[in-house]
Amino acid sequence: MTEELKTQPIPKVYPFNRDTVRLITGDPELVLSKARLSICEVCSRLPDSAELNSRQGGLEAGVPDVAARLADHVEIRTSLRLLKCPTCGCLYKLERHSEFLSGPGEASWTLTRLQAGDAYELLLGQPAKAVLRRDQRWLLEW
Repeated sequence: MTEELKTQPIPKVYPFNRDTVRLITGDPELVLSKARLSICEVCSRLPDSAELNSRQGGLEAGVPDVAARLADHVEIRTSLRLLKCPTCGCLYKLERHSEFLSGPGEASWTLTRLQAGDAYELLLGQPAKAVLRRDQRWLLEW
C-alpha cells in the first residue's frame, strides 16, 4: 500500500435524512439579513445571483476574485454544488448549464446565494442514499 493511500482519511458515512441535511445546511429557519451579509468581506461583494462563464482554463477563469474564496461544501452532482463562505457560512448554489449551448471547452454557470431553508429543501429533493463526509466536504452518494 502506498504512503498516500495510508494517509487519506476514510470518509464518514451518514444516512440521507432530515437530520443529516440540517447538519449540512444549518437551521432551515435561519434567515440571513442584508445587514449581516453587508459586514461579510466576501458576501458583501457578491450579488444575490451571477452568471459566470468559463473557458478551458477552468471555472476560476470566469469567477470574480472574491467568489473564488467560496469553499466547496456539498457536491450534489458534477453540475450542481453548494459552496460556503469561509467568513460567515452563507451557502451558495453553483449550477452548470449545458455545455452544448456554449461551445466546446466552455461552460455557463450560475452562482446563487441561498437562505438555509432553500439549501435544506434543495438537498432534501435529491434522490441520495447516503452522505459522505470527507475533510470539510459533503458528497451525496447515489
